[in-house]
Amino acid sequence: DGPPELDGHCCWLSVRQENGSKFSTFHYPGMLPGHTFSVNSHGLVQTINNIRVDDLQSGIPHWC
Repeated sequence: DGPPELDGHCCWLSVRQENGSKFSTFHYPGMLPGHTFSVNSHGLVQTINNIRVDDLQSGIPHWC
């Protein structure tokens, strides 16, 4: 999913916040926890899909 340069540098975090709520998430270095796939102590699951553009060009976006 992520760039190959991050292989071996990611981790699974389990976080307990000061207010007592907890969540677990896959973590990429340099990103905020929760930016990938996560689950909280209430069973809510969140996923985020990053779509990278290899040929970014300026102009008005359009679908081909």
